[in-house]
Formats: sequence, C-alpha cells, structure tokens
Amino acid sequence: MTTFDFGSPKVGLPPLETAPVNNTVIEYPQYDAQKVENENLDVYIYPNPYLIDQNYRDNGFEGRGILDRPDDRVREIHFANLPHKCKISIYSLDGDLLIEIDHNVPHGDPSSAHDSWNLITRNTQAVVSGLYYWVVESDDRIQIGKVAIIK
Repeated sequence: MTTFDFGSPKVGLPPLETAPVNNTVIEYPQYDAQKVENENLDVYIYPNPYLIDQNYRDNGFEGRGILDRPDDRVREIHFANLPHKCKISIYSLDGDLLIEIDHNVPHGDPSSAHDSWNLITRNTQAVVSGLYYWVVESDDRIQIGKVAIIK
C-alpha cells in the first residue's frame, strides 16, 4: 500500500507517491473457522522453519507492544486454518509431549481459525533447535505436521 497525492499544479508541485517498499509487510491468508470446517481446509503453520536470526520481533511479527519481556519470551509460531474447536499438541521427535493448546473460539470471532504457540514447553522452558511434530485433533479429523526450529 502506498500513499499518493495529486500535487499542486498552481505552485508547480508534481504528484507524489511513497515507494512501494517503504511499508512492505508479509501477509498470510486467513479464513474463518466456518469456511475451514465446511471445505475441510488443511492446517498450516508459519513461519516454518522458525529461524532465530530473522529478527521477527524487530520486523513487527512478534512481541508488538511487549517491551518488558526478552526476545525468547515473545516468540511465536502461528497455526492457521484451525477448526473453531480443537486441541493442538506439540511433540519432540522422541514422542515427548511438550505442550497442549486447547483452541475453543466461537464462530465469527476473528481468531476462530488461528492460534499460536510461544515456543515455551509445559515445563516453562524455551525449546531448543530441532524438529518437532504438531498434531491438531478435532471432532472431524486429525492432522499431523512438522515444524523446524533453528536457533
């Protein structure tokens, strides 16, 4: 998105427009839970892989407005295309349960098909680099995927 004005021909000021790269933001399409459930859309996560050196916080993707916490406490991996009621489980490669997230958001809520994980285990420890499995269980189906965290 850019800003534009028509200038002022009376004083010789030409039309002006900001450069398209000034405010570039990466956007991901998000559907509401009703569409996800009606069309059986697959869950996806982002960013995957999660790269610690990508400065997600500095670029405004995580930790907006949270200035009192260190970087490792505002990190997030996002789940999209979720049914409005489901359970998200994250496992290590050994099969150890790291965390369970109960997603139960009413239809019509803007976050009904979205949730996030802060990369903290149920034992309040930050995860280490590695490959992890995620499982999304709803009444209709079970979906399994992988996420890589590279620190």
